[in-house]
Amino acid sequence: MPFVYIGRTHSFIGKSIWEIVGCLKDFGKGRMVVRTKFERYPEPSFYRIIRAEPEMDPENRKGRVWVERFFRGENKGIVEISQAAYKTDYRLVPKHEESKYLETVPDQPKAEKVMPYSIEMPPLLKLYAEQNQLSTTVKFVGKPGRNYRVANEGEESNCNITPGLGEPASPQLYEGVL
Repeated sequence: MPFVYIGRTHSFIGKSIWEIVGCLKDFGKGRMVVRTKFERYPEPSFYRIIRAEPEMDPENRKGRVWVERFFRGENKGIVEISQAAYKTDYRLVPKHEESKYLETVPDQPKAEKVMPYSIEMPPLLKLYAEQNQLSTTVKFVGKPGRNYRVANEGEESNCNITPGLGEPASPQLYEGVL
């Protein structure tokens, strides 16, 4: 009688972070791990372990781990990957192969995007704001961990953001609307 599998399957290949760091000195501090899911990209994607704190539970699936994340050849900084550490999708990079991953990572970080401090509202929203005596400018709010920052007041932006959609293809359709 054949086996019938019920439920979803996964495509993970490897070990969990906790299976790897449990066998290493100082819980693998400074060592590299690669997530198999990211090996499909031509640029190197890997994690360098900064600190690991396993909970030593019976299943060896819980704890906190901080890594320096490199995704597609770009350093994304130090992040906590505790939510995905239980997945059996990691493999340890041997020390003699670490140089292959590091030689393709650029030394210089990418130029930082600077978003404008504020922009004008689109025309219809601006008309509504003027009728209700509201401000007609929109201020950007920056979120940490993104690849941009908001310019200080008076600082010049290096991103081209224009409100609205530009000139319409058929301006005669909009004559007399406003």
